[in-house]
Amino acid sequence: EIGLWDVDEINGTMFWPARVKAMFGIAPDAPVSMADFYAGLHPDDFEATAAAYAAAADPAVRAVYDVEYRTVGRDDGIVRWVAAKGRGVFEHDRCVRVLGTAIDITARKWTEQALRELNETLEQRIVAGMAERKLLSDVVENTTAIIFVADLQYRWMAVNKAAVAAFEGAYGVRPTIGASMLDALDGLPDHRAQVEQIGRAHV
Repeated sequence: EIGLWDVDEINGTMFWPARVKAMFGIAPDAPVSMADFYAGLHPDDFEATAAAYAAAADPAVRAVYDVEYRTVGRDDGIVRWVAAKGRGVFEHDRCVRVLGTAIDITARKWTEQALRELNETLEQRIVAGMAERKLLSDVVENTTAIIFVADLQYRWMAVNKAAVAAFEGAYGVRPTIGASMLDALDGLPDHRAQVEQIGRAHV
């Protein structure tokens, strides 16, 4: 869906096919001029887009015209995104034409915006989730209740301060994450057997 455009800088006329006119919310059979181009630019993109066109038409600069800008439809008021590329045609020290292409990229821009908003929302949710986990961790860590988690091989996966103090106080061994509770109770066979029995009962 590429639209071609051609500006005659000498005669001050402009060719826009119906496809390009649609990007500016203009009816297919309506006459157009550079005034319609400038009037259709979104206020936030006017300065940069106009400067890019002027640089492309300036014999001293002869820049490539490569811009993305918003338009505000003249007849429908709809905001659209356009990607335009072009360059000037020069005869000695004057620009006689500027011509190029334009593509409506509105759908792509809205998709990009939706993805940005989704990423921002996801980031906020992750931050909130981490804060909730931190709060829960702090509560568990600082409670006086004895809390520990072990896997099926009796290895400690999580132990709060109260559980560490209680276990160390009772058995003289300090629990560490990844260590085996059974190995810690090797010197206390009765207690080791009791732990194994409790473990089997809850599997």
